[in-house]
Amino acid sequence: MTIKVHERLLLTGAAGGLGRALRDRLKANCSTLRLSDRLDIGAAREGEEVMLADLADADAVHATMAGVDAIVHMGGISVEGPFAPILQANILGVYNLYEAVRKHGTKRVVFASPNHVTGFYKQSETITADQPARPDGYYGLDNSQARHVGYAPRDSADVFRQAIHARTPAPDLNDPAVQHQGGGFVRMGPFE
Repeated sequence: MTIKVHERLLLTGAAGGLGRALRDRLKANCSTLRLSDRLDIGAAREGEEVMLADLADADAVHATMAGVDAIVHMGGISVEGPFAPILQANILGVYNLYEAVRKHGTKRVVFASPNHVTGFYKQSETITADQPARPDGYYGLDNSQARHVGYAPRDSADVFRQAIHARTPAPDLNDPAVQHQGGGFVRMGPFE
């Protein structure tokens, strides 16, 4: 039996790949799952609410946060593209989200962050929070003033490592996408 930890949980980016995968799984942790995206998510199912909102719209984000106990933030643009849409969704949108969190007094936010911040580090390098960002594109721009928040994960993907390695073909070690953390994004050249 799963214990419902939250009364109302908000999932941003609910129309995206991770959002669609998490939709049913997150309902086990709350009485009501509020789904949000700027794109159509479809009708609310049992135990759900749907509130469409563009992360760049501060008023819409603020309204979406009303009555929410916690947030799983998967909203934004997850691939490289022109700077203007990334600025709106991933920079202004995150600002709007955290400003609404502050105003509503929301206690918990689970924030997904990409490996694109470290895309131009070699796969062989171990990266710490003290090392400078080496983004492989606009999506990886990070806030140099951000503080390390002390998050300590409870789970680990290491239990899947051997099975994944067993079914993964050997990589071409001369391929820049294999050499760097950013994968195929580094084929476009260094970010400037």
